[in-house]
Amino acid sequence: MSDGHMDSDLDTAFDKLIESLNPKPGVCSHCGHELQVGEWPYCPHPSVNGTFAAGFDPVVVHRDAAGNIRYPANIHAPVPEGYQRVELRTVNEVRRFEQEVNQRERVKADQHLSQREAQFSAQQSSRRSDLRGKMRNMSAFGQDFARHAMDRTDNRRSAPREVGFHLDVFSNDSSNREVHRDARTDWKGRKG
Repeated sequence: MSDGHMDSDLDTAFDKLIESLNPKPGVCSHCGHELQVGEWPYCPHPSVNGTFAAGFDPVVVHRDAAGNIRYPANIHAPVPEGYQRVELRTVNEVRRFEQEVNQRERVKADQHLSQREAQFSAQQSSRRSDLRGKMRNMSAFGQDFARHAMDRTDNRRSAPREVGFHLDVFSNDSSNREVHRDARTDWKGRKG
């Protein structure tokens, strides 16, 4: 008799599982409310989509009036004088912040590279003039090699450079992050 009772309990549990996986048409899969004409596919309760999203502590940065940014050691660090606390609460806000920093750093990098290029060009012009003078005494192979080296240097220097700023926690996971261990997490060589 107990075997028959156990079988009926299993059948009931199985039926409930199947019902939860395949809700009846016209019934809300979250609360079981029977939907009326005009309500489907929406139930009168508030949206449940947000309940499935993983929350996170805000990313905190400190910004001054000139746009300079400081990255505090933790979200509770005191705000330095002249700076304002900025909280990035959504992934979209984080991505916009990354784009903003990348744009600003790209401008700085371009300015730096332009200055460097100007200095390099003056030095390169002098060196190439010397090399071309020496090429007159080289074999055909040596001349071809020197031309190839100059072309290769020109092509390498004109390649665009990407800044690539990103907030590590939003761009890396255990597949591409270094093994980390500290007193707070007490990780022992495992990736997180």
